[in-house]
Amino acid sequence: MLFRSICYTVVLTDNCSNFIDTSAVVTVLPLPNINFEIQPNPQCVGQTVTFKNNTIDKEQMNILWDFGDGVTATELDPTHVYNTKGTYDVKLRAINSYGCADSLVMYSGMQIEDAPVADFIFSPEEVTLLNPLVTFTNRSKHSTIYNWTFGDGGSSTEFEPTHTYSDTGWFKITLIAENDVGCQNPYSIQVYVKDIFKMYIPSAFTPGDRDDLNTELSITANGVKEFEIRIFNRWGELVYFSEDWNQNWTGRDDSGNAQPLGVYFYTVRVVDVNREKHDLKGTINILR
Repeated sequence: MLFRSICYTVVLTDNCSNFIDTSAVVTVLPLPNINFEIQPNPQCVGQTVTFKNNTIDKEQMNILWDFGDGVTATELDPTHVYNTKGTYDVKLRAINSYGCADSLVMYSGMQIEDAPVADFIFSPEEVTLLNPLVTFTNRSKHSTIYNWTFGDGGSSTEFEPTHTYSDTGWFKITLIAENDVGCQNPYSIQVYVKDIFKMYIPSAFTPGDRDDLNTELSITANGVKEFEIRIFNRWGELVYFSEDWNQNWTGRDDSGNAQPLGVYFYTVRVVDVNREKHDLKGTINILR
């Protein structure tokens, strides 16, 4: 700190007698050279604000901050969290080693905005591969920018997007809501895309057909974990058994004997990927 000494002459007179003069040396001590900045500004409710003290020789001073919301601090470079939206006067008072004090006030120097609150719901409640389209309802507050990720590599910046899943399993959906200040708030929900059991067993086929069309009993299915099929002739005799729904029946028994045309009865037992059991019964016609 710099200071200077000045010599002052003082003259005293009462207009009746001789004047009196004397000299004195006065030392002028410097005031603190106060300066500070606020980062970031503006900021959001509940988020940290840093006050950077740029005062020269601040380490040799007594410091008092007033953040404008009833809270004070004596640290050189404090941080503070505001809990209410508004603008605040920020004051820094410093006393240097000579006992000289000064203050700097930034009137309405701190702007605090409401923090964004991310929130959403989705429909339908049960998502399946047969009904894989998910619609999102955005219930966020104090936000203008929205970034969605759907857990399968998909994303969106729409306010209320839709998304179609192509696989089963658990997926984490995350919405990050952001306001104009740049504050962000994430919200996530886990959604389960369920596989659905589906099976189609034809009612007739024509083994040995010369055009090679529909010559085997071919089952189509989805969501099968365990499978058994038994086919019986009209006398109740078992002519075919399999535990593989991808294995077609050629119309022959286990000995390779071609079965005559007519009506056959089947029973199917399935455990699907959701561990649910299904018992199916029906008839199959062998045509020639």
